[in-house]
Amino acid sequence: MLLDPIVKLLAFIVPAYSRLAVVIALGFYLLLFFLSLFAVFSTWIKG
Repeated sequence: MLLDPIVKLLAFIVPAYSRLAVVIALGFYLLLFFLSLFAVFSTWIKG
């Protein structure tokens, strides 16, 4: 079967890529969270 190696390669690549995507997304959300906290604290200190 010609597609078998391709399917095995995809099955190997996709989990690693999805883990990387999850890590990137979590980092992005944490960054947004800290930015919003910083904005709230800066306005709170000024006020």
